[in-house]
Amino acid sequence: MSLCALAACVSGREERIVCDRVLTFGEEPSPSIPDRIRRVDFLPLEFSEAAAFRRADKLLFRNGLIYVGDFGSRKIVAYDMAGRVSFVIHRHGRGPGEYLEMKSFTADDRNVYVVDNASRRVLLYDCRTGVFRESKPLPVVAWDIEALHNGDFILAFSPLTGGTLSESQPNYRLFVTDSDFAVKRRLFAFDPGYSEPLGRPTYFSVSGDSLVFSSFWFDGFTVFDRRDAVGFRHVAIDFARGIPGKYRQDRDVVLDGPYRYPVAVPVLCGDYVAVDVRCGEYLDTYLFDPAADAFIGNSETGAYLFPPVAVFEGRFVALLPGSSYANLVEEGFPRAPDAVERNLNEDGNLLLFYGM
Repeated sequence: MSLCALAACVSGREERIVCDRVLTFGEEPSPSIPDRIRRVDFLPLEFSEAAAFRRADKLLFRNGLIYVGDFGSRKIVAYDMAGRVSFVIHRHGRGPGEYLEMKSFTADDRNVYVVDNASRRVLLYDCRTGVFRESKPLPVVAWDIEALHNGDFILAFSPLTGGTLSESQPNYRLFVTDSDFAVKRRLFAFDPGYSEPLGRPTYFSVSGDSLVFSSFWFDGFTVFDRRDAVGFRHVAIDFARGIPGKYRQDRDVVLDGPYRYPVAVPVLCGDYVAVDVRCGEYLDTYLFDPAADAFIGNSETGAYLFPPVAVFEGRFVALLPGSSYANLVEEGFPRAPDAVERNLNEDGNLLLFYGM
């Protein structure tokens, strides 16, 4: 581990973030990700009109099920491990068990928890059937939620440029709550004038007992122990062409400038770190390889690493539209077994499991 002090420009002054490790992102990472992929397994997800979703904003493996959340459609689809639909939560409205907004969700061994900032509630549904159980007050506006092993929860919030809250709340990025969503701890304060130029669909990713938090706060991520979220470590990504501190809150410069920055929460799989990096209009997935102590990139052919959305049994998991599969195979992507191809619906989706 190398120690560093990372400076982030916050409302005209410097806030010092003590980092436990720095990962160096070179000028042009070598295109050698396919060399690190041992095999790719495929799981087609059953298609139906009721279970159709446009985008997988968040994907969780829990309770022997696969939960896919599409926040734009306000829908959660739960599949069994064979890819068959188990139930769908799609309850937009103002009645009992209905929500005005689905900002995020999580699940534990009892419930699925849906964050509805519009009504300042968390709605609880049975994690195996999707049946509504109850709702609880939401103490703060939250962009993401995760369940901890001790029954607590952790909520994430980052103020966005141009956005305002109808009610004030404490200026912290993270809130740890008990099982009834009463706040127990606050973490990572920010100045009242601070804002971030870009938001994200999610601010957490999970890998085993590790909980990863990331926002535009700094180029990197924070790793918690999911058992209680008491201890944590900051890991910085040092980009050769990173955004200068004076521009970090300038949305136009961030979007149009020649700078690299993460656009999603990194996903950890063993000692590998997968991160989606944007530079202007270009976006690609890169992998930190611990053996090389460097980031590597995709090549144009072979076992291309699509943006991972989760980790399952030591493998990165990505989601691919069924309509894209045939073109990928023509370009050199590994072919799925015949049984998978027979069950693949072009209107549906396909999970890819990468064994590294």
